[in-house]
Amino acid sequence: MSAMDIPARKVLVVAQRPSDFSEMRRAIDALHRLGWRVGLIYFCPAPPSPEEARLFEELEGRKRNGTLEDYQLVGGGSSGSSGTRLAKPVRRARNRLPEWARRVFLTVYRLIMGFISNMRSAVRVIRLYFHNQRAIGSVIDRFRPDAILLPEDIVGPVLPLVIKAGHDRNLPSVILPYTIANQQEAFRSLSSNPVYQFAFLPNRLIGLVFPRWVMRQDGRALVRLPAPYIVGQVLTRTSPPDPWMMNSGFANAVAVENQAMLDYYRDAGLPLSKLKVVGAVYDDELAHHRANRTALLASLHAELGLVGDKPLLLVGGCPDQTKSSPPGFEFADMEEFCRRLAQTLRPLQQSYHIVVRPHPNYTEMGRIMAEEGVPCTLFDTAGLVAASDIYLAFGSATIRWAIACGIPAINYDVFHYDYSDYRGVDGVVHLNRLSHLTAILPTLAPGRPELADLQSRIAGSAPRWGMLDGRSTLRIAELINGFCSLPVVTRTAK
Repeated sequence: MSAMDIPARKVLVVAQRPSDFSEMRRAIDALHRLGWRVGLIYFCPAPPSPEEARLFEELEGRKRNGTLEDYQLVGGGSSGSSGTRLAKPVRRARNRLPEWARRVFLTVYRLIMGFISNMRSAVRVIRLYFHNQRAIGSVIDRFRPDAILLPEDIVGPVLPLVIKAGHDRNLPSVILPYTIANQQEAFRSLSSNPVYQFAFLPNRLIGLVFPRWVMRQDGRALVRLPAPYIVGQVLTRTSPPDPWMMNSGFANAVAVENQAMLDYYRDAGLPLSKLKVVGAVYDDELAHHRANRTALLASLHAELGLVGDKPLLLVGGCPDQTKSSPPGFEFADMEEFCRRLAQTLRPLQQSYHIVVRPHPNYTEMGRIMAEEGVPCTLFDTAGLVAASDIYLAFGSATIRWAIACGIPAINYDVFHYDYSDYRGVDGVVHLNRLSHLTAILPTLAPGRPELADLQSRIAGSAPRWGMLDGRSTLRIAELINGFCSLPVVTRTAK
């Protein structure tokens, strides 16, 4: 199989946050090099974040240079609630009452107005689903793609609607995953958020009618989405069989990255009929960067002014998850964490060049750590991982890249999600306290037997975690083309 054997197609790429685009950008570039035409639909809040403002500038540049044929920004409507301030006539009536009656009146009034406010908010959420449904259909009709490519399929008022709009037009949807999540991870990430608690009356009522949206564990019961969103999913006929499992919906295929991820998805309950092991676009980039590691390091040294031939310890930044993580985050805020982390790593700067690549959703981490003496770069993460000698990350899906390249990885669970993604993978070190990181730093010095053991073990793990033959993009293109060639695209979650 070669690129000449695969007809050039027109595809619509979907993203709804900077980290989505950061990874889907790889598919945009790779398919463009094959001669495919690519458009993008990006779902953005109003106003956009600083990261998104920079992203929009890039989109304009890509449209000018032709790597994107077109793009469309779609903003969601507000689902907030209004206040319960007393109207003037009601305040006047209240003021004529005795004090005890005022208190009773105010309590009843607040209950009634709170109910009305919640109902208004629920209606706004449901209207958002139908607003997005119309907007998505309009974009697809204008662009007229052959297929739709998504970074994931999770419940909410965006991605399931994109897949359904495509199916309504006989268009296939293929997921090019870049992150990892199973039912347990979804539950843990929501467990501290009050709006997902089953005890909240609207959630309880909807959960009793639609029990698959409820999960109970460790004495706690949650709904996967707040009640109005579940109603929106039901009314738009986009509810997946397992709302708690990412990629369990109606997409036609998941482009599985490697054998390890095939086992992961299968164990999580995804149907084998949808799992196609083809590799990932980032696999081809990792292979390219590993083969050109010397040149890449020379560019990095020139950009950051690094001097000497010391090995590279890469810090892969994380988003700010302090508002939604379980108890256990041991710092006052993200800034303190970033500064303490940089200070903790300082002794290793005698033996390593230490560089941070901030997460696309929280670029502030780079600025803060740079102030503490750890240089920051926005160079592509896949290239940096491939060029590194040790990779430090925080429960990130990019740890897979280090494993695939045979690079020892430190998985610092700073937000205490206790994810199981890399447990049992030889060559990955797991910790969840800064003191634990401090304790292992001496063992990472070049020449230490502990480091040599890590390097040997990660080399044994690498083959199951990557397909670095440089042909993953072609396999993905062939997969997409196969669905485009079908006379009828089926919509099924099985």
